[in-house]
Amino acid sequence: MKYLRFIIIFIVFVGMIIYLKKTGKEEYTEKNKVLENNVNFSGQVIDIKQSNNHAFGIISLQITQSSVKEFNDKLKNGIYPYRIQGNIAELYTIIPDGIQEGDIVDLKSKEKNSHFYYVKTKQKSEGYIWVITEPLDIAFVKKNTIFK
Repeated sequence: MKYLRFIIIFIVFVGMIIYLKKTGKEEYTEKNKVLENNVNFSGQVIDIKQSNNHAFGIISLQITQSSVKEFNDKLKNGIYPYRIQGNIAELYTIIPDGIQEGDIVDLKSKEKNSHFYYVKTKQKSEGYIWVITEPLDIAFVKKNTIFK
C-alpha cells in the first residue's frame, strides 16, 4: 500500500512525458512546414557572427547559385532560418565547428538541411535548419543582420 502511491505517481509522470513529447514533435513539424518552399542556394562564407546562446549565429554568404533572387518573407511566430537579398544570403543556425570565411554552404530548404564544405581540409558536414522561435536567437538576428 505504501509503494502503490509512488507507483501511481511514477505512471502519471511517465504518461505526462510521453504526451508532452508527442505534442512538441507535432508542433515542431507543423511550424517547419513553411520551409517546404523550394528555396535552395549555395554560396561562399563571407562573415560569421556567433551569439552567446550556445553556438547559434549568422553565416553570411556570397551567393553563387540560388533558386530565388530575393527571400524576405515574414512569419507570425518566429523567423525563417535564412534571408536573401541580391547576391547575399544570411543563414541563421548553429555555427559548425571549424567553419571559416571562404568555406562553401549549400542549403536545401525542403530537405531542412544545409551542407558545409571546408575548403582547406576538404571535409564535409551537415547541419539542420528550422524556424527560429527562441527569443534570444531572434533578438540576436535582429541586432546583427546586415539586412536592415
